[in-house]
Parts: sequence; C-alpha cells; structure tokens
Amino acid sequence: MYTHNIKTATTESSKTWVENHFDTQLAVRTNAQVLLAKIEGDLMVLSAFDSLGIEIAEVDDIWATPRIAARHVACMIENGEIATPVIYALATSVQTLAQKVCCDAWKCGFEGLPPLEELRADALHQRDRIRNLIAESKRPFQIEVDGRMEYLEDDLWYGTFFRDSAITLGGADSIPEAMNRLRAIKARGNWPIREEGKDFFDPDLGIDAGPVSFQPHLAIIRDVAGRIVIRGNVRHLTWYKPATDPNEIAMIQIQQQALYEEAAFESGWDNYETARMLLETSDEVGARLVDEVWRGHPEVLAALIDFEEGRKQ
Repeated sequence: MYTHNIKTATTESSKTWVENHFDTQLAVRTNAQVLLAKIEGDLMVLSAFDSLGIEIAEVDDIWATPRIAARHVACMIENGEIATPVIYALATSVQTLAQKVCCDAWKCGFEGLPPLEELRADALHQRDRIRNLIAESKRPFQIEVDGRMEYLEDDLWYGTFFRDSAITLGGADSIPEAMNRLRAIKARGNWPIREEGKDFFDPDLGIDAGPVSFQPHLAIIRDVAGRIVIRGNVRHLTWYKPATDPNEIAMIQIQQQALYEEAAFESGWDNYETARMLLETSDEVGARLVDEVWRGHPEVLAALIDFEEGRKQ
C-alpha cells in the first residue's frame, strides 16, 4: 500500500496560473530597472572625475563599469524590459555615459541600443517566452538529459572540446508525457542546447562561444519537488525499472562507490578520460536508483509498460 501523498496534478493549469499571477515578475523587472539606475550613477561619477581631471584610484573601474552596463542593458533587452520611453531614456543615458567613460569597453559588451519601436515590438515576444518558461517550470514533472556539450576551442586551429553538461527539455503533466517528449526530441535530433534569443558571441575571442552540439547520455525525470522518478538511456531510448529491493540497492551503491574510487585514482595520475568514462559507467550502474517515494510506484510501472508497448507498434 502506498501512503505517500504525491500530487501530480493541479486544480489550475500551469498556463492559467502564470497568466493570472504574472505580476509576480514585476519585482524582477523593477530590480533590473533599479540596477540600471545605479549603473547610471556609477558612470556619472566616473564621467565627472574624468571631466575634472581627477585620477581614478581603481583603474579597472574605467573598463569594468561600462562593460557591466553594456551586459545589463543587453540582458534587459533579452527579457523585454526596455519597452517604455522612460526606461529607454535611462538606457540611452547609460549608453552615452559608458561610451564617454570607455567606448571600447561598451562596444565589447554590446553593439548599441536599437530604436524604441523595435524594442517594443520584440518585448511582447520576449515576455511570452518568459511566461512559457515559467509555465513549464510549474508542471508536475521535469525532464533533464545529462551528456556532453561540444564547444569551439579559443584557438580554432585546435578544433573543439567536450564538457560534461545537462539540458532541460521542459515539463510534463504525466510520466508518459515526459517519456514521449524525450522520444520526440531524440527523433528530431534538435536538442535545445542554445537559449532562445541569447547571443553567444564572445567579443574577447571574436568567435561564437556557444555550444556546437550535444551528445546525450542519461535522461532523468523529476517530480515537482526535484525527486528522481526514473532514469533512462537516451542513446538506446530505454528506461530503467527502478530498484526496490534493499539488498539490490545496497549492492548498486557499493558498485558505484568502487567506481568512484577507481575514477579518483585515475584522475590522480592525470588519466582524465579514463576517469570520466568510469564516472559515466557509475552513472549507468546507479540508473535504477530513484527517490524512495517513487520506488515501485504504480504510475512508474504503468508508464514503463505503455512506453514499451509504444515501441513495438
């Protein structure tokens, strides 16, 4: 008998909740505006010192403050937060001051303010994007995928390198829906490795520093409390039946610990790739370990059966 009270549905849809409570983001937007005003004040001080011929003790401020200003303005644009004449005037003032203090530092972080009309038109899209992200985060289940992200080397002559990483595929209202979402994304091969609307250009390196590709390994479905519900092998598109026997769970944990120790030993001898592969094996060994509340849960077992039947069709 299962006595755990697991809430997997809401009386109000996530989308409706967000639409009705979206003013909760007002504090976020206000904080961004307050920070922009503070940056303007810092730039005014630097500009005044320069006009008076006063040497600035912290030379780094001359470079850092305009660059921080540029990045903050760019971030506000990405979030659709510069869409009124008042905020646009404040951002314009920050841009003018930053260019006066150190034009190169400003240009390294931001190309410049687009016209207000353009920002207004784009703000609706950006706010819809944020609204959708919030709605997804409120759904009962979340899907994550662990794997390796590929990036360009700073020196393009050396090609690319890989880094352990994880991506989020969004939310789902049920375990089967989460499983099917993973299957659909894998079939299309369009892993969401780049945040929509984000510019990955690195002005210092002069290259696109964003991810190039993603090699998926393990999928993890979590509940609204962040507890692991089930894991799956993305490459083979299979799901691991959670272990329920205490002795089996203890044995898996012992095997994992042995692999951890072996990986630490190899890493100590600079055999980093060997250590990484051992840790990857450890993850696979422990794939059947889930949160206690979900061990042998009927919803998980039913979802496994439905998924396998769907593969046979």
